[in-house]
Amino acid sequence: MSKIDSLELNKYNPTNFSFPQILFILFAGLVSIFVLNISIGQTGTPIIYIVLGVSLLFLTLLVYNPKLWIYSVILVSGVFSSTTGGGVSAIDVVFSIYLNIFLYLWIIWQVMIKKEKLIQSKTEWFFLAFFILTTLTLINVFHEKTVFFEWIREFSLLSLMLLYFPMKKYFTNHKDVVILLIVFTITLLFSDVLQFYIYKEILSNITYAYEAGSTIRNNTYMYVIGTTFSCIFIFYQKETKYRVLLTIIMILTLGALTSTFARIFWAAAFVNILTIFLLLNVKEKIRFFSYFVISIVLAYLIASIFFGDIFKFVIFALESRFESTSQGTEDISAISRFEEWKVVIEKIKESPFIGNGFGAVFTFRNPITGKMGYSSVIHNSFLHFFFRIGIPLTLMFFGLFGVMFVKSVYYSIKLRIDLFYKALMIGVFLSVISLIITGMFTMTFIFRDTLIINAILFFLVNYVEVNYKNKVLN
Repeated sequence: MSKIDSLELNKYNPTNFSFPQILFILFAGLVSIFVLNISIGQTGTPIIYIVLGVSLLFLTLLVYNPKLWIYSVILVSGVFSSTTGGGVSAIDVVFSIYLNIFLYLWIIWQVMIKKEKLIQSKTEWFFLAFFILTTLTLINVFHEKTVFFEWIREFSLLSLMLLYFPMKKYFTNHKDVVILLIVFTITLLFSDVLQFYIYKEILSNITYAYEAGSTIRNNTYMYVIGTTFSCIFIFYQKETKYRVLLTIIMILTLGALTSTFARIFWAAAFVNILTIFLLLNVKEKIRFFSYFVISIVLAYLIASIFFGDIFKFVIFALESRFESTSQGTEDISAISRFEEWKVVIEKIKESPFIGNGFGAVFTFRNPITGKMGYSSVIHNSFLHFFFRIGIPLTLMFFGLFGVMFVKSVYYSIKLRIDLFYKALMIGVFLSVISLIITGMFTMTFIFRDTLIINAILFFLVNYVEVNYKNKVLN
């Protein structure tokens, strides 16, 4: 072991590999091959040998530097979040192996083999206890309220938040936090570009103007968070080059968010930006307006060039979306939500303590289609969890976000010198507000991008809390 500022570091020594570690590397290498071949569509070609070599080298480093594994998970999360749809794809299976199984094995290894103290606060006990107690809802499988495979599928998604624990263990200094944010930014920009590409492909096949409002709504929460944090750091940064870079990121991410036509996420981004504006001093408020005007003009010019002649259809679709929003409770989608909620609330009353299990379905008459049908989608995150796991566990789950919100507000006020982390804490409590707003009309809390982002947010709050108490941050 070597020590740098009281931080213990493992020295890399490839001769220390045990036989189980070699088997692990080979297994993980094959998984990586499978992932990459699916992604690039080159199964059975000679590139598999190149991938094999790179994968083995990467996974050799991974064994001795788990940070690489965490970074890689965040990097591929943009792709994973963009592959949602009916059924279970090969990407779903591989990503589950790469993240969930490795994550579970890591926790078991730390607790049972290395005998390390994984839990260091009451909040963390509460956090882990929630996931342990949710296994009680498996009883619904025996009562045939849900299917075991669907229960496992949704539980494995939710457990992505446990990525918080390896983050907490391996990201221990300012440099680690900065790299983590850079990696997330790379993922964000990739998702932005992917969203633009998908939307342009959709636009190239439309016949009528109203079809421009049809799009793919993936990574919507990521776009809100990306917009929020980039907006905050525009005013935190003092150097012009970084402000310009952050402005570009914000414009691209706002554009990607706009192209999803997800109105409630638009509202969340608007509330966050307005809150940031209110927190600024008079000088920064003036600068805010200048950045805002420039951003709108640039976004309009870029979009008109990118979409070409069909840009007028995009504008028409946006206007139609705003017009339907102004109808309030008379909007057909709102009426559909209310009918859905009535049915779900009755189901919650039937099983208030243990719920109906992950993956459970219900039937209701959809006013949009006029047909009865089965659905596992509940357009309200709070009702979703009440229905799935019961009232006690749901209150426990949302209690964790309440704690995170209170702590982030507290440290955003207490930190006066370390403005970087003050800005981060402002971003965290705005992220929780976004969750509440969007959670009222969507299943945001169980979205793929949301779960990994929430693990990062929990880590950031814990990092600031620990370092503030140790008087590292002021």
